[in-house]
Amino acid sequence: MNPKSYWDQVLEIIDRHGWAVQVVGSEPERSIPAYGYTIGLAARGLPDLLVFGLDFKTANTILNNAARKMIAGAFEQRTGAVITEVASLPLKAQVLQPEQFETFAMGARRHAMDTGAQVRVIQIILPDAHGLFPNEEGCDPKMIFMQDIDAMVLRLQEDLPPSSKGKSSGPRRH
Repeated sequence: MNPKSYWDQVLEIIDRHGWAVQVVGSEPERSIPAYGYTIGLAARGLPDLLVFGLDFKTANTILNNAARKMIAGAFEQRTGAVITEVASLPLKAQVLQPEQFETFAMGARRHAMDTGAQVRVIQIILPDAHGLFPNEEGCDPKMIFMQDIDAMVLRLQEDLPPSSKGKSSGPRRH
């Protein structure tokens, strides 16, 4: 699919549902896990959402559920806020700075610029198998590594030869 028809498809989904979900495959050479993010919530004055380390279907489900909750006003938009009723376990929010999300939410940035909206992004943080979050003592180091956006940004900035980029599943319909 060429870039224009792809973007037209994203815009159609946003027009129909209020947002789209973009899921991107992992980049193992740079230790970047698969991730997903919303596109279009900024046009409603809301932050877009980003989550790392989930398969396409689960990322799509969590992001859509969280977007619905945010639109309904039942989602605190602050770092550390507990997000319930989105998944079968509690999640947490982390408000990101532009230098943290600009690489991972390019579609959200583009849509916000096209609509004149201010792009903001909240990362949805997953707990480990014991319910511990990355900022809690004893959290599984793999969960910390998989969700440490600052470390991922640094890995992407390293002078590594370009790898084959993560495969995108395209925008997801609701």
